[in-house]
Amino acid sequence: MRTGTKVALAAGAAVVLLVAPLLLVVTVIAATVAAAAAPQRCLPDGPGQGGAPGRLLDGLSTNPRVRAQQWANAAAIVTQGTADGVPVRGLVIAVMTARQESSLINVAYGDTAGPDSRGLFQQRDPWGPLAIRMNPRGAVHLFFTGGHAAGTPGLLDLPGWPSMPLWQAANRVQRSAFPTAYARWQTLATTMVATLVDRTVPPASSSSAPSSTGPPAMQEGPDTDPAGLVCTTEPAPGEAGGAVGAGGWAAPVAAGRYTLSSPFGMRTLEGVRRLHAGQDLAVPVGTPVYAAAAGTVVFAGSASGYGYLVTIQHPDGVSTRYAHLSVIRVRPGPVAAGAVIGLSGGARGAPGAGHSTGPHLHFEVRRGSTPIDPVSWMQRHGAPL
Repeated sequence: MRTGTKVALAAGAAVVLLVAPLLLVVTVIAATVAAAAAPQRCLPDGPGQGGAPGRLLDGLSTNPRVRAQQWANAAAIVTQGTADGVPVRGLVIAVMTARQESSLINVAYGDTAGPDSRGLFQQRDPWGPLAIRMNPRGAVHLFFTGGHAAGTPGLLDLPGWPSMPLWQAANRVQRSAFPTAYARWQTLATTMVATLVDRTVPPASSSSAPSSTGPPAMQEGPDTDPAGLVCTTEPAPGEAGGAVGAGGWAAPVAAGRYTLSSPFGMRTLEGVRRLHAGQDLAVPVGTPVYAAAAGTVVFAGSASGYGYLVTIQHPDGVSTRYAHLSVIRVRPGPVAAGAVIGLSGGARGAPGAGHSTGPHLHFEVRRGSTPIDPVSWMQRHGAPL
């Protein structure tokens, strides 16, 4: 069945290469929402009602024609992926991969490392005929189901891919020399996919800007997050809660998944000597981050050098901070000890990284406004780091 599908795609793609594309028809998938579930509106720096998504769409071109191509190619990913039975999580992986590999442009050239690389995913000759690789939907189908030659598995061929961090799943398909580079586009990809799957009727707009600057018949920016990747109160597959000790405290990252890096105390960074008010835990981008104790989330958003930050207020004037997140999974309100509150980030230059030089979680404990050494605090409270 897969061979027949690929032969049909090859024939159709050859025609596409000879005939100028007409109108791209976007199939919009309505998100099924349980009756009791309220729409989630806690995307970091999110659009709100009728607003612009701002930094959520960092990574798209400011040139209207190029931006329209990027949206059209993201729509092709959503349409073909849905036809292939790929869940929303997989669609986000594909969009962030295409953004890293080709800037979401169907490029007809490669580079020094891969002179035969072509298309949205810069797929090389073993993936399949050029006609398929240069057809956006054909390339998407290959990304999900695999290439024509041995050693080119698709996303759906990877055991356990839904439980992997998104960047890791992308790299397992692409096998890049820069595996964490895909992580920087997670917020952008989530926003684009959420926009494409969330809207069945375009919102009214008084703008006179041409519709080609956004997805066809849509305004940029989702009102909800059907992917559950930017903001959700539930963990994604494979993101079970953290282990809570007898004292009610839990390590912010699961044991064995991190190494302690920059410690609490005075340090010199980029020529400036100052207090490092927390403990850094070096972890791959996309690692689940847990609430260290029960409390109330009092802040969940972007905060200057912290990047994407969650602050939890605990009893007795104690608070904890979790910085440089790539994804925020909580809203202000009560939170249980060990609950997943976000995914780690910190890849330099990535959305949410703030002032960070590499992937890690910055973890703080404070009493009032006074920082406390997290290592000694967690040791005394039965959750040693």
